[in-house]
Amino acid sequence: MPVRVRPPAPEREPMTTSVLFLTLYDLVILMKKQRFWIFILVFLIALAVVAQIFIARNQTEGDKVCIYRDNTLLYCLPLNQDTTITIPYGEDNFNTVEIKDGMVSVTDASCPDHICIHHGATNETADPIICLPNHLIIQVEREEDSNLDGVSS
Repeated sequence: MPVRVRPPAPEREPMTTSVLFLTLYDLVILMKKQRFWIFILVFLIALAVVAQIFIARNQTEGDKVCIYRDNTLLYCLPLNQDTTITIPYGEDNFNTVEIKDGMVSVTDASCPDHICIHHGATNETADPIICLPNHLIIQVEREEDSNLDGVSS
């Protein structure tokens, strides 16, 4: 009796209707093709561009940096204007605050731990820079529209 050899099954083409509804088999076939990796690369680049636009739009001209010592406002400076200011405290203590490229940071300080320097640059309202030995708080504040409440902003 002759042996029957079954011909190999033809390779199934993946579904092209939507990437979200791919089966595992379809995904394996797509991963084998170079076009899939090009699609992923283009998608990630587009996602990065959209994120950069979103971040740039959220930074408004009304953003400012307010510097407090012992709950007393010392300075209120615009975040979009590059500035370096040295703030003395007592006879030998100081902090050097730098506003550059829409970010604020402490570049030099006389405090022993330098936590304020290691904090790095920020432009977020929920991320203040604090120097406890020099009693300094550097806070980014946004000018909000008074018609909006906390939920709708």
